[in-house]
Amino acid sequence: MKSRVFLFIAIIVFLIGCSSNSSSGLFEYENTKLNEALKELSFNPEIPKALPYSPSNTKVDAESISGKEQNLLFVTFINQDKGKTTFSATKMQNAFNFTKESVKISENLEGRYGERKDENSKILKWEKDKIYYELVTYDDSVTKEELVKVADSFYLPE
Repeated sequence: MKSRVFLFIAIIVFLIGCSSNSSSGLFEYENTKLNEALKELSFNPEIPKALPYSPSNTKVDAESISGKEQNLLFVTFINQDKGKTTFSATKMQNAFNFTKESVKISENLEGRYGERKDENSKILKWEKDKIYYELVTYDDSVTKEELVKVADSFYLPE
């Protein structure tokens, strides 16, 4: 009897440990590559703590645009179904804008949301501390609400 109770408790603990961040429905991810790229940048952007899925691959680039040193962070998260979500942070505002809807990300932060049917994409943009952020997903399973939750999970790594 004691072994069955122990087995039951062990299974519950295991399932809880393997689940997503239950309060938000998001998944934390391995961000070692991303943290390394942050060291190359000429500014200190926030990064997402969690995503709508656990990525099977992550591509990270720190780039220079307009002749300025490492002023663009571009990250692509790819899920197992080959859908992808990109995240970018830069000190320069992107001139391309198809966001039409104002959305509340958190108590003190608002963003702009839009969709492009021709590219099958959804985008969420916002500005915080003079840094411009964009989350773009090309994955039908990722919802507008999930993008907002991801944006709300952003934090400044140490």
